[in-house]
Amino acid sequence: MDVFKAVKTHVRARDVAEWQGLQVQRNGFALCPFHDDHHPSLKLDDRYHCFGCGADGDAVDLLSALQGGRNLRACAVEIAEAFHISYDETPPYRQRPGPIKTGEPPHPEPENPATKKTAALQKTRQDLQHCLTRLREWKETYAPKTTDENWHPCFLEALAKEKKILYLLQILDEGTEEDQESLIKERSVK
Repeated sequence: MDVFKAVKTHVRARDVAEWQGLQVQRNGFALCPFHDDHHPSLKLDDRYHCFGCGADGDAVDLLSALQGGRNLRACAVEIAEAFHISYDETPPYRQRPGPIKTGEPPHPEPENPATKKTAALQKTRQDLQHCLTRLREWKETYAPKTTDENWHPCFLEALAKEKKILYLLQILDEGTEEDQESLIKERSVK
C-alpha cells in the first residue's frame, strides 16, 4: 500500500489536527486556523471542512495547509512516521504506453444521451441526499437544549434548507423532464 493510501486508511483529519495542537471540541469542531475564526467552524472527522472559509480535505491536505502548502508526499510520509503506519516505499509499477499506432486517430465512442441523462439524474439525487443527511444531522446535533440557549448557525441552516432539499428531490422523482433537466443544469452550475 502506498503512503497516501496507508495514511488515508488509518489516520483521520481530526487525529492530525490534535497532533498539530488544535483544540478540538467533543462535537468535532475547532477554531479554523485558516481564517479569523471566533466561533468554531472547522468540522473535523475523517476529513475536515470549514463552514466559514470553505477549507476542505483529508488528513494529508490538512497537514499541508497547516504547514503553508508543503509537498503532499512529504506530509503523508511525516504523518505515517508520526502515527507508526507502515507503507510500501516503492511507487506502484506504471505501465509504459503501448506502441504508437499509425493510421487514423481513434475516435471516442459517441455518448448515449439517455445514459448521460440518467447519470446526471443519479449524481444530482446523490448530492441532494448527501446534503439532506448532513442537514438532518445538524438539526439533531445542534438543536438547542434549553429555551434560552442561542441557536447554533448549523441548526438555523438545517431548518432553513431541509424543506427546499426535499422539494428538489421530489422534482427529481415526480417532476416533468423539463423540470428535471432545469434542476440538473442549475445544480451543475453551482
